[in-house]
Amino acid sequence: MKIVEVKEIERLYSKGLHRTNPPREVVIHGTAGGASADALIRWMLSLHNSKDEWEKKRSADYKKGVALFHAVIDFDGTAYQLINPDNWVYHSHAGKYDANTIGIELMNNKPRNAGKYTQEQYKALAEYIEYLERSKYHEIRRLTTHDFNAWTYSGIKKETPCPGPNFDWNELCKYFTIETKKTDYGREII
Repeated sequence: MKIVEVKEIERLYSKGLHRTNPPREVVIHGTAGGASADALIRWMLSLHNSKDEWEKKRSADYKKGVALFHAVIDFDGTAYQLINPDNWVYHSHAGKYDANTIGIELMNNKPRNAGKYTQEQYKALAEYIEYLERSKYHEIRRLTTHDFNAWTYSGIKKETPCPGPNFDWNELCKYFTIETKKTDYGREII
């Protein structure tokens, strides 16, 4: 698995908030559009100069650590780390519960996350989760979705399904070397 660190997001917007406890959960997201992770990152970096009102608001949110995410996985399986997982950001509509989580986006080039995820993405996601759990964040046990956290912690039923209708837990689990079990929120590492 290839991990590319993108320090410019932290320099321009936010490094996130300091964790007081180790993360226990990975939240899986879909981008609901975008041609590539590189294009998404370039767009994120351009927002601070935008005249568009929505983009200016998104830039202001990013500066507060809102709507950011720790990593994005491209269609070819390359993982781009934007925020150091030692810190936390608001990414799943779960308020301060996000302090317990790491948010990982999967590139999905279709509106409403209607596109299919690639085998390379599933493989890289499994490897990245295992890398996090084995290297430093040994407390990670829960794997869940943005939809689950938004509903559970904020009562929000989002308009855009995330990570979307084509996200397949079984496909992801094919690539794990660690054991997981199915739960009502997603998967649990055992």
